[in-house]
Amino acid sequence: MPLTQFLPAEIFAFMAVFTRLGAAFTVMPAFGEAVVPARMRLILALAITLVVVPVVRQTLPPLPSDTGSLVAFLFTESIIGFFLGGMARLLVTTMDLAGTVIAAQMGLSAANTFNPALQTSGTPPSILLSMGGLLAIIETNLHHMLLEGVVGSYALFRPTDPLPIGDLSDTVTRLVGSSFKIGLQIAMPFVVLSLLFTFALGLISRMMPALQIFFVSIPAQLVGGMLIMIVSFSAMMTAFLTYFHETLVGLVGSR
Repeated sequence: MPLTQFLPAEIFAFMAVFTRLGAAFTVMPAFGEAVVPARMRLILALAITLVVVPVVRQTLPPLPSDTGSLVAFLFTESIIGFFLGGMARLLVTTMDLAGTVIAAQMGLSAANTFNPALQTSGTPPSILLSMGGLLAIIETNLHHMLLEGVVGSYALFRPTDPLPIGDLSDTVTRLVGSSFKIGLQIAMPFVVLSLLFTFALGLISRMMPALQIFFVSIPAQLVGGMLIMIVSFSAMMTAFLTYFHETLVGLVGSR
């Protein structure tokens, strides 16, 4: 029996849009956080779907004639949604990487605790930068760009076109590389100053062999790292927000 006999075209359009939006909201920063109740994410996805359906209705294909084609289409839409949300989530991990490098320079690599931004364990600097980056995204309304990007993705990933597996893989590879580079750049002041500090400790140890340099270096390393964090925190957040905005514009063309 054809699906058109018992599934109206309007319900199919709603299902198609909701599949992409719901998948994106599952992993997207700000919207997909574990602290946000699943019921609230569901209500938000349903409400936005009602608004988006009339806008993208003309880009949707006609209702498939059999169940297999419908399932395959919805699966493709969910993959695109997870891709969009996952790319935004990957951008947030830039600050986690920077914090991990900073923790290694401050001697806090072993001080692991729960990171609510990524739902994994992390060091105190990585938790501070991850939560700070997430809060900065919300405070600067960049999470609105995430919504614009999902809606604008219908022009980039048209539901009538086949899934561009190669392009998606290439985008993930490039984004991982750029996030790694930006994370290292954000943490570079700590790396450079840590090298200078280690060099100075080596000179002091040679000139004063009887000095217990280990008991002197650890407190100085922690205090120095905290002072540098205080001075450079706003600059690190600005660099991250700039990277986040420019990358989103490059991915989905949102403004």
